Amino acid sequence: IYKENRKSRLQHNLIDSTNVYANTLNASVIKSYSVNAPFRHIDEKAYKVLDAPGYSRDLFSRSIDVNSQGLLAALINNQVFLNSTVSAKTQKLVSNLTHINTLRFTNRDELLVIGTADGHMAIYDLNKETSVVVRDYHKSTITSIDFTVTNSVLSVSKDAKARIFDIRTNKQARTFDYLTGSAYTVKANANNPFVFATSEENGKTGIVDVRLDNPLYYEANHNSPVRALAWNASKRDVLYSADMRSGYLLATNAVTHEQVEKICLPSGACDLLFSKPTNELLIAQSAGSHCVEVRAAKCLSKIAELRGHTKSVYDLCQFAGTNVVSGSADQSLRFWDLDTVTHCVATKKHETAKLTRVKTGSSLLLR
Repeated sequence: IYKENRKSRLQHNLIDSTNVYANTLNASVIKSYSVNAPFRHIDEKAYKVLDAPGYSRDLFSRSIDVNSQGLLAALINNQVFLNSTVSAKTQKLVSNLTHINTLRFTNRDELLVIGTADGHMAIYDLNKETSVVVRDYHKSTITSIDFTVTNSVLSVSKDAKARIFDIRTNKQARTFDYLTGSAYTVKANANNPFVFATSEENGKTGIVDVRLDNPLYYEANHNSPVRALAWNASKRDVLYSADMRSGYLLATNAVTHEQVEKICLPSGACDLLFSKPTNELLIAQSAGSHCVEVRAAKCLSKIAELRGHTKSVYDLCQFAGTNVVSGSADQSLRFWDLDTVTHCVATKKHETAKLTRVKTGSSLLLR
């Protein structure tokens, strides 16, 4: 009797443990499915549209950026407009610089960095309404600006130079001469303060450690100009790159220099954005459907297509968690929400407005 009771208890415990394991397994499967599944619903219609007549169509230009407080900076007709995504108020940035070509907020929300086609660079403090202008910082057009976690400014230009500027001392810290063609993009690695990546018109991409004299990686893996770069925020050393014509998307390991992933896109890409809250990669298409593809970062499978633009999508920016803004050659800015929980079509009104509609006396004069 004792042996029979002990046997039944063991069988009962085994069944309980099996059920617990099955429930745990199902929960983990459901959790991973809800995060990375290609079948999750994303509202493919923009919840807000800003008409931006005069939005730059130059691929060597970066024309929009948003800081963490939801302040949108947009380059329209060689003028910078500041639009609050919260209050919808627009201000015009009055500056002495002309031929503005690119802009970028630093990790200090009040600092806006601007690069011009003449090679000048300016750092604006929007709170103090002051600026620091560095004349002839580059010998040619400044095409892209980014910042490191230590708040140093990275910049590249058509003069095939990459430079680092120290905001604390207002001096140039270093120059890199490894580039062999006009540079399109520079991207700092948020997970590594010493590493950044560049892309060029000749299809080459480079990965640089500022502590070393030579780049860690510098290869021509693409057959056409590369403008789209993005670091994987979940994996420390994975860099995504895509060219504008052949449509190849590559994932490269910065340490081993190996291609982790390679897929063929339906068209070329002008910009890439890694969404850390949803662990997804957004691709701005330069032709074809003119949409923004959303792909799972783990396997690069397509999840959704954000449609609405009628021409090539040039720029992508993310703010306030899962909100994304895209700028297109169709002279419009569209706002999307990747969060499938808080954002619903039925509960959020779709808005359309004109970005350059500035009220009298709302210009922000910087001296």
